[in-house]
Amino acid sequence: MTRDPRFDILFEPIKIGPVTAKNRFFQVPHCNGMGHAMPQAHAAMREVKAEGGWGVICTEECEIHPSGDVSPYVEARLWDDHDIPALRLMCEKVHAHGALAGIELTHNGPTASNLYSREVLLAPSHQPSKYGYPAQARAMDKRDIAEYRRWQEAAGGRIRIITLSPEFEEAIPYIRAIVADGVVASIGHTAATGDQIRAAVDAGARWSTHLANGA
Repeated sequence: MTRDPRFDILFEPIKIGPVTAKNRFFQVPHCNGMGHAMPQAHAAMREVKAEGGWGVICTEECEIHPSGDVSPYVEARLWDDHDIPALRLMCEKVHAHGALAGIELTHNGPTASNLYSREVLLAPSHQPSKYGYPAQARAMDKRDIAEYRRWQEAAGGRIRIITLSPEFEEAIPYIRAIVADGVVASIGHTAATGDQIRAAVDAGARWSTHLANGA
C-alpha cells in the first residue's frame, strides 16, 4: 500500500541537540512495573520497540534521589553509580537497532512515599503526603535550593526541567533560582489560582506539565 505523502515527514531524521533521531517516532516515558527491579525484562521490552522502528525510546520515570523514593511501586532509579548498569543495559539494547535512548529524571516531592529510603518527604510547604501512605512532608528552604544546585553540579548541568506547584509562597523564589540556572520551570500537579499562576509566570515559569490533568 502506498503511503500518504502527508506522513513522509514522520519518517525523516530529526536533530535533537547533539544527536539525530532516525525518524519522528518518539516513545514517551511510560511506567511498566519492571524498572530497577527487573532490568533484563525492562531492557528486552524497550528493545522490542527499537527493533520495531521507533526513533527514540525512553525509560519510565527515574528517581534521582532517595528523598523521592516511590516504593512500593517500581520505576527506574539513579540514586548512585550502582544504578548505572541497569540503565546501561537498556541503552545498549536500544542502540543496537539504531534508536536513541531517553530518560525521564524525576523527584516526586510530597507525592513520593520513601518507604524504602525512610527519608523525610520534601515539599514547597509543610503538608501531608499527596498520595498513598500517610506521611508528613517538610517545607523546602534555602538549604534545599543550595542542595538542588549541588545535584545540578553533580549531574553535569543535565537537569533541564523541573515541575512544581506554584500555590505555595516558597515556590516563587525557587522558580527564580532554577530559572537563573537555565532550568525550565514547569507548572504541574497544582491547585493554584489564576493569580498564583501569573505570579509563577512572572517569576519565570514557562511550561505546564499534564496540562489536561489539572496543571
